[in-house]
Amino acid sequence: MGKKSQPEPKPRIQILTLSSGVVTVLPQESMDDLEQLFDELEEEFEPDTPTEQFLVDQMVHARWKLIRVRR
Repeated sequence: MGKKSQPEPKPRIQILTLSSGVVTVLPQESMDDLEQLFDELEEEFEPDTPTEQFLVDQMVHARWKLIRVRR
């Protein structure tokens, strides 16, 4: 009797948690790229208040979606 083949594991979705929500990273995307985007925007805008941090988080989320659409 033949050996049953194991189903391939499903690609995993990763999640980056921001103070204002989460951003998903699909299997074909890079968590490193998302973290780099977040670091760059935080360095550029240097948020000091919760509102400023919220706005930076929203920029990360919006830009990540634009990058995803343009691929």
